Amino acid sequence: MTAQGRIAPAVELPPLVVFSHLRWDSPYRRPQEILSRIAQRTRVLFVEEPQFHAGDPGAIARAPVRNVTVLTPRTPLNAPGFHDDQIPLLSKLVANALAREQMYDFGAWLDTPMALPLLKKLRPRCIVYDCIADLAALPGAPRQIAQREHALLRMANAVLCASPGLWRVRRAQRDDARCVADSVDAAHFARAFDSRSTHPEVRALARPRLGYAGTIDERVDYELLNAVALARPEWEICLVGPIENVDRSVLPRAPNVHFFGARAHAELPAHFAGWDVALLPYCEENAHWNNMSKCVFTAADGMTGRVLLVMLMPMTMAAYSRSAVSRMR
Repeated sequence: MTAQGRIAPAVELPPLVVFSHLRWDSPYRRPQEILSRIAQRTRVLFVEEPQFHAGDPGAIARAPVRNVTVLTPRTPLNAPGFHDDQIPLLSKLVANALAREQMYDFGAWLDTPMALPLLKKLRPRCIVYDCIADLAALPGAPRQIAQREHALLRMANAVLCASPGLWRVRRAQRDDARCVADSVDAAHFARAFDSRSTHPEVRALARPRLGYAGTIDERVDYELLNAVALARPEWEICLVGPIENVDRSVLPRAPNVHFFGARAHAELPAHFAGWDVALLPYCEENAHWNNMSKCVFTAADGMTGRVLLVMLMPMTMAAYSRSAVSRMR
């Protein structure tokens, strides 16, 4: 809206080439949500981290949604992610993909600073850094990532941060950084209000049902979950999501703990519809590098009238009023 009350014309968006440490087919979260919406106005080339392939370097391209092409590079190198050793091969593969897509004037969107060296030859019209997590704080993070993030913060035309905590740290270097916090797709999760839509696998369990949806990894407090399951054998604990970066021997083995595996985003409301309590069972020592996505994802279940049990991380207190958090408790 202009100062005169007229509706301003939509800004024309250039095509985007995106570099992400998350795969498009991973649990549905911020990158897919934002980029699917951007793809309604322009084309998106989503470049994933390379996969190992013993043959010649190549790439697999697919179109999961309209205007989005996902590129999965395949190289004979074992170096993880956007490692320095991968950059020469990735530069050629990305350049070839851009030529095939006829994307000659484009912007760059980075979810990870590790991909920064790829921009040297691409010369994008603009650069957006979407900081969705403190990747340098993750276990096993590449030693170069902090240096590359400092460089990216200097170069980027726009810096977005997914939580107030991420924003407070990065505004020290970029005072024009913006906090664009994760949110809930209310229309999508509104279906969970109808208990009749409960997923059959959930409906088969007794009540009460306590649920967590997200990646089942080193952030989760398995000792706590196991203790709760053993102390309350009549409670059915539902864990929805892929198991990653964790020794399976630490997972709870009680018969009332149920692992549903990775589920499509479209299925989640049906799982939520059958829960009585939503959980955010993270270890306190891992809270500092979690972003807002899981808070609001769990809040999506809270929107449907479930009780929320969350570990009171600083981001939780910042995101919600004290009265709301007290209701979660």
